Amino acid sequence: DNALVRNFRSIDGWLTLDMLSGSPVSFNGFQYAESDSSSFVSFVKSQPAIEFNAFSVIPERSSAYMLVSFADAQGYDNALSEYMESTGKLAERNRKVADMNKAFGFDAKAKFYSIVKREFAYIVCDNYANQERGVYVACGLHSQSAAELELRNMVPDENIRSLGDGAVTVFSLPYDDIPAALFGDMFANCRGNYVFFIGNFMVFANSMDDIKALVRDVSLNNTMKASISHREFLGKFSTTSTMFLYYNFPCGTEMLKRV
Repeated sequence: DNALVRNFRSIDGWLTLDMLSGSPVSFNGFQYAESDSSSFVSFVKSQPAIEFNAFSVIPERSSAYMLVSFADAQGYDNALSEYMESTGKLAERNRKVADMNKAFGFDAKAKFYSIVKREFAYIVCDNYANQERGVYVACGLHSQSAAELELRNMVPDENIRSLGDGAVTVFSLPYDDIPAALFGDMFANCRGNYVFFIGNFMVFANSMDDIKALVRDVSLNNTMKASISHREFLGKFSTTSTMFLYYNFPCGTEMLKRV
């Protein structure tokens, strides 16, 4: 989305790539991250490198996704605040956190930070002109059942409903900018009006239609984890990292139009 592209325009100091011919064509090279707090890469580097598991809930039809380590939640929060202060956006983030906590009636940021484990993924599906359609934030969990119980204690019963045969429970949230408040403004296109649990992940979504689409993809195994070509693609990279960005050029033309 445009926020994602804007942030990566000035992601670090410099990048150099060599094009290697073949099928497919690939680029290998080096990237230098500025050491100051205004560099997004330097901020993400505060997290331990991990092996990501979110591929099981990322649809094969995705235009782009970004995986981010969340292995040190407090470290992430501290580094994000420092980064946003250096970019002049910390006051806006603090306002969003305060509004979110007020809407829930308690420290919702602390509660969500205690639920999310190890990683989160920002997912942009298909090639929609509407930048808030088909967008998700999927958060890792230690236990789906325990996390779902926590969320049941966070929202009133009238904000909880079952989808279809009842296998998926959907929570309607009292604040609609939670991913940006928790993880930073570059994830703002996923406003997170709804949350559901699938495949040991907690997923924020913007609409019931988006939820139904992702549930269908996962149930039919139309995911990046099941994709042979995507597994071959991942085989070219390290098995662990602090951040991993994927962009599908043919599918992501609408995203480029927003730059």
